[in-house]
Amino acid sequence: MRHIFTLTPAAPYDFGQLLALIRRYPHPTTDRVTDDRLRRVFRMGGSLVLVEVCADGDYLRAEAAASDGAYDPADLAPQIAHWLGVDHQRAGLVAALADHPRLREALLPVIGLPLLRAPDLFEPLTCAVIEQQISWRGALRAQHWLMEWAGEGVRSADGAWHAAFPSAARLAAASHDELLPLKITHKRITLLRGLAQAAVDGTLDLAALDGLDEADQMRALTALKGIGAWTAAVALSRRYGAGAAVPLNDVALQAAANFYLFGREGRLPVEVLAAELAPLGAWAGTVASLLLCRWVLERY
Repeated sequence: MRHIFTLTPAAPYDFGQLLALIRRYPHPTTDRVTDDRLRRVFRMGGSLVLVEVCADGDYLRAEAAASDGAYDPADLAPQIAHWLGVDHQRAGLVAALADHPRLREALLPVIGLPLLRAPDLFEPLTCAVIEQQISWRGALRAQHWLMEWAGEGVRSADGAWHAAFPSAARLAAASHDELLPLKITHKRITLLRGLAQAAVDGTLDLAALDGLDEADQMRALTALKGIGAWTAAVALSRRYGAGAAVPLNDVALQAAANFYLFGREGRLPVEVLAAELAPLGAWAGTVASLLLCRWVLERY
């Protein structure tokens, strides 16, 4: 049975701009666009479920298009809503920007762009480790390869294969040499395998972070060997939605902020970027993410 869900996103919510953003990605990963539909594979217990979403007027129509086993649609519905960020309360950001005209002007073109959220923390943490100190294109290429290599996914009715992000068990079972095509450092391959193994054997309980506030989540992640402030902030933003934490050392963010806030090429110094975003408080991470998204939309 193909289960269908109708979602009402909080305004402003620009689904078309979200599709345009993902189309800019040179290597498709977890979120993929075909025609005017957004697709992702979810893990529901022991089953994989392909969900595809399209706009339907002021609503979003999400359909569980295929699965490789049984699942409870009542459990899937909140996962889809979380992924799509339909509760993003972006109107609150609009109000917060009233006293910050430079930031308001910079964000106006993307103020309704939703920021997608991952269904668990393992996925964005793994991706953030891959992204450490390599180019965005190179990181996407590596993540795409990882998903294809893992071989976990589901086929749609037309026979097309839709890859899922690797489970911790699949990644933990990989040898070091198997992951060399990621083209990241040996140290980071070791870190990925270690995180996956710790998640499998229970010594790393990422789900326990769900009930913590952002500051405690940051402390918990940065206490892990190999996880710094940038990696933690990126992973938490992609899992829970952007908060106050900002990856200030992100070179693309520094370039985007310098251009959109001051009309200059090159990187904005970290201390200046921090001073610009700090007054936004809990909205600082959203502002940073939207600046990066506008950069991708206009520069890639």
